[in-house]
Amino acid sequence: MNCVGWCQFGPTDELPRTRHRRAYLTDLDALPDWRITCFLVDRRYRRRGVAATALEGALQEITRLGGGRVESYPQDPDQ
Repeated sequence: MNCVGWCQFGPTDELPRTRHRRAYLTDLDALPDWRITCFLVDRRYRRRGVAATALEGALQEITRLGGGRVESYPQDPDQ
């Protein structure tokens, strides 16, 4: 059986890197508790709800681990 998709998430201190960090920190009052940083879906399974299911699973696990503020920002990988 192959993996059809996954989502990376973790506490902010485990995933500290952000794009355009200086601009990101400019008006920031407090760091979020969690970050969702990456999704990957096998191209044969795209547009079938795999990413939505991965997001739902990540949020359920974050809730199970105590919850808190979560951030994630979409990025175009070609930029």
